[in-house]
Amino acid sequence: MPIHPSPAVLRACAVLRYMAAHPARSFTVSELARAVAVPRATCDAVVQALAAQRFVMRGEDDRRYELGPGSIALGEAARLANPVLSAAKVAGEELARALETCVAVSIRD
Repeated sequence: MPIHPSPAVLRACAVLRYMAAHPARSFTVSELARAVAVPRATCDAVVQALAAQRFVMRGEDDRRYELGPGSIALGEAARLANPVLSAAKVAGEELARALETCVAVSIRD
């Protein structure tokens, strides 16, 4: 019998992925709900759970959410765990020094 992913976890991932695609913005729960196509009440529960774990945090006006420090820690851990990015970082730094310019390293998602 196949194991199916948790719908709540999939919704949380959708919220985080959407917010990561727009890192300079903050969102109301209604905006996030529309963007990821889930009911507002469901999205509110997801965002509250993410906020409790500091993956998102409320902005200054207490109505808008932005990515939180938990997301930074998770992203940094993922970067460190990826040997291709680690190797590319070294190569990118060497190239930047050799060319005396800025070099960006990324992966396709």
